[in-house]
Parts: sequence; C-alpha cells; structure tokens
Amino acid sequence: WLLLLFWGKGKISITGFTYQDLLAFASRTWGTGVSIFFSLAALYGFWRYPEGYHYVSEVLPGWQMIYCFILFLAVYGFLSLKEKKNLWIARGMAAAGIASLILAAGISSSVTAPLFQFLFDHLPFFSGMREPQKFLAILALAYSFLGGYGVSEIYKVSGENRRKRGKILSVAFIFLALSSPFLYSFTQLFGFNGQIKNLQYPEEWYEVKAFLENDNSDCKVLILPWHLYMYQSWIGRITANPAPGFFGKPCLAGENMEWMGIETQSRKPEQLYMHFLLRNKERIENFGGLLAPLNIKYIICLLYT
Repeated sequence: WLLLLFWGKGKISITGFTYQDLLAFASRTWGTGVSIFFSLAALYGFWRYPEGYHYVSEVLPGWQMIYCFILFLAVYGFLSLKEKKNLWIARGMAAAGIASLILAAGISSSVTAPLFQFLFDHLPFFSGMREPQKFLAILALAYSFLGGYGVSEIYKVSGENRRKRGKILSVAFIFLALSSPFLYSFTQLFGFNGQIKNLQYPEEWYEVKAFLENDNSDCKVLILPWHLYMYQSWIGRITANPAPGFFGKPCLAGENMEWMGIETQSRKPEQLYMHFLLRNKERIENFGGLLAPLNIKYIICLLYT
C-alpha cells in the first residue's frame, strides 16, 4: 500500500501534498509550552491539539527530571564509546539523532524552515514526511542506543566497588534506568491511562445492519453526513467515522479531512463526484438519479450532536 501511495493510486497521494499540509501538520510546543526544539528533544511536538487525551507533562510533576536523566544517560554513553572501533557508532548515532531533531522542527522554526521546505519541494518521497514529528523515531532510537551504553558503563564503574553498599546502589541505579522510559510515557499503559476503552454500538445500528444483511442485492450504502471525522454522543469525542466498517455492505463515506483549510486529499473518483454533488445540492433536483451510477440503494444518516 506504500507503493500505491507513492504512485498516486491509493486513497491519498503524497504527490498532492502542498505547503498547506506543512502548516496543518507542523510540529507544536503543546505538552511543554517551551521552545520548539526543547519540545521535540523531549519527544513531544505532535501536531494535533491534545483535546480528549493527556500528555504525561500535564499529569506528572517533575517530568523534566526524568527527561534530563534519560538525556544524561545518552550523553554519558556517547562519551563512553571512546574506543576507535566503536567511535564511528557513537558519532553516527549522535549525528542521526541531531539530524532527526533538526528535520522534526520542520517549518516551525525559522532556522529549519528553508531546509525543510527545500527538501519537501525537491526531494522525491520527502513530502510523505509532512508530519515532521515522524523523524523523532530516530532521536528516540539514539536515546535508547546511547543510553544503553551509558547504563552499562555506569554499572561497570559502580560494580568496581565490591562493598555491599556499592552493589545496592548499582541495583537501584539499574532499576531507575529501566523504569525511566515507562515513567516518562506511563499514560500509554492500561489503555492509555483509561483514555482508550471498548464501547457498544447503539442498538439502532444493529437494527440497520440486520436490515441490510437481509438484502442480497449487489448495492452500496451512502453514509451521511459527509465527514471523515465527527463527534457522536455515544462515543463522547471526535473520531473517524466507524460506520463504513460496521454495516457490512459496501459503503461510500466521506474521506474528507476538513482540517486547517484542507477539505480533502482523496483522489478517488467517487469521492470527488460526491463532493461535486454536495457542493451543488441546492441546484440539484434529481439527487437519487445522480447516485444511480454509484450503485447506491440506501442512504444512512448518522445523528451527531
């Protein structure tokens, strides 16, 4: 499916991404409220406003200390790789981490914006990184790789002290080092701290599904309203429309993003056709007839309040 995206044959073609996409998915300081580079270095910077979920920084006082501890281990690990045979590894991982931090800033910093936009415009496939926070995966790898060496070296130094107190401190240090990533991202545990949970579909949905299953004809179902994301009271938040995957029959539902001035990025002919019909709905008097080429027999209108 990745190859289909590259050649413009999937739901979305990365060749259609524009500067508007860079604005919509730019890295943010949400979660830290500090500079963009600190937010990214601390592995924050996600583009979506944190509505409906919580960052660790919002619920864990002193989270900066945990980050500083992880950073210290990575720096110590880098300085510990002094042997010539390992020096290239240390420099390579550090360089990759720094490069990922620069690229993750995207257009959110005047320092990195010219470089990122140049790569976006001229480097093939780079437009697929319109959400520059993706580059932080490399920085996280650098933290874990170099941090692992840092833990190992500190344990070796402390292990040279054979006294009982030294062994206890070594064990305590190892426990702290291993637990720090879990503390730093503890909201991802137990259903993202209770923010992800199972819900039961409304009873009316099952009634409609049973009705559709009794129809053996080869037809499609149109799902309205024509939104990819919408708020529904039984869910309690804005989510992607779950209807197309529920009712069983082939469904035609909106794939329009409707975010930061971007109406849609779908290139499917039926999606563009429906956009045309809905934009001109006030002038259309034979809507059912115009749906006939799409083989639509039923229309399901979801209530969202």
